[in-house]
Amino acid sequence: MLLLLFAVCIIIFIAVVLAFLYSTSEMPDIPDWEELGLDNDELKNNT
Repeated sequence: MLLLLFAVCIIIFIAVVLAFLYSTSEMPDIPDWEELGLDNDELKNNT
């Protein structure tokens, strides 16, 4: 019973890690982050 619970925890952990790696790997492909950074700099210059 404990072995089954341990296996389920490992599967959930692996799924979370894969989801995290997948989400972070998509981040650099979005050019909007650079645009948001430029917009933030412009807002700082205007104040």
